[in-house]
Amino acid sequence: GDTISGKKVIGLMDGAAKLMPQADSIFLRIDSLLISLQQIVAHPSWDESIRGIDQTVQQLNQSSNSLSKIMAAIENDLPEISRNLQLVTADLSKVSGELSAMDLNRTYAGIDETVNNLKQLSSKINNKDNSLGLLLNDTKLHDSLNVTINSATKLLEDIRLNPGRYLNIKASLF
Repeated sequence: GDTISGKKVIGLMDGAAKLMPQADSIFLRIDSLLISLQQIVAHPSWDESIRGIDQTVQQLNQSSNSLSKIMAAIENDLPEISRNLQLVTADLSKVSGELSAMDLNRTYAGIDETVNNLKQLSSKINNKDNSLGLLLNDTKLHDSLNVTINSATKLLEDIRLNPGRYLNIKASLF
């Protein structure tokens, strides 16, 4: 016999049937993504975050406006600033000339003398051969002062609580 060769043509329904498992997987992923997105948007912190971003943008806009105003003011004042800088430079040049004319050796000698005096004073303070040195470096004097202060405090407290022990007032009218 004769054979008739044929070819199976895939129809629209057969193609759709093959794509359905893949489409189901894609739809599940889209659904999961939409649920996650909805949870994010519904979360209370979402509104706070949006408000925070909005405030930040407003502050950036205000800062930008302020910076623009400052830059405009600087541009307007630039010629005057330039003149002032020239005057300052001239004054510094004058001061520099005056400094070079000064007797710096005498000034340095005075500074050296002051430093030497401070060294001597520091040495005396660190020594125990004077009142200030003893006060700062001898713990016996410090301890003695603490005892004296504590005794005086106790005495004043006792006078306040028992004034009759210390004050004897007699008054007679006739």
